Amino acid sequence: MSKLYCIGVGPGDPELITLKGYKRLKECDTIFCPTARKGKESIALSIARSIIEERSVKPKIIELVFPMVKDKSMLEDAWKNNAKIIAEECTDNSVYLCVGDPSLYSTFSYIYKELKNYDIDVEIIPGIASMLSFAAETKISLAEGDDILTIIPACYDLDRAMKVADASNTLIFLKDGRYFANVMKVLKNSKFKKGRLAIAEDVSSNTSKALITDISSIKDIPVEKYFSIMVVKDE
Repeated sequence: MSKLYCIGVGPGDPELITLKGYKRLKECDTIFCPTARKGKESIALSIARSIIEERSVKPKIIELVFPMVKDKSMLEDAWKNNAKIIAEECTDNSVYLCVGDPSLYSTFSYIYKELKNYDIDVEIIPGIASMLSFAAETKISLAEGDDILTIIPACYDLDRAMKVADASNTLIFLKDGRYFANVMKVLKNSKFKKGRLAIAEDVSSNTSKALITDISSIKDIPVEKYFSIMVVKDE
């Protein structure tokens, strides 16, 4: 039976990859990595590249294209096609790379459902999610005591999300800084309008930039990349 290890490589700093993930990266013979389009370097691969380059014998690297669209039929085709490629190329010591953690807004969750149709043993190795790394960098406590924490994908229905947010003490917005301007409009008309926020893109990387301020005082959103994060507190 083929064996596939899905490794969460964390938000950007390769030193945040777990020891278990590091070991698999040093020993695997094949690496599958997602990319948004053909010819564009995989972000997950770029995070793990320094570890791969340490090896005397390099693994085979196979890039899988996952289009950044919301068209469900296109996405389903990509999931099925990429699962088929994995099934055809998977060895007894293969790795799939995933930015952050595989269980949180990860493309691998869809791939895993498709891989159940094949004779492949899958093991998931967790990674550090960007919100946890960002909280550590900014020394923000995400939740205390009976606080309620809500994670919201910024690029979808904010009206629906804010119905849940009204009962929360901390909001974490992920998935696409290009939508954060819309988030700010909603926040300034919510119970969080007097709260504080921390916002950043490319967390834990060399290009990371962050801002911590009052919601009422912010005018321009300093991020625009897909891998951005906004943490909002009601205090």
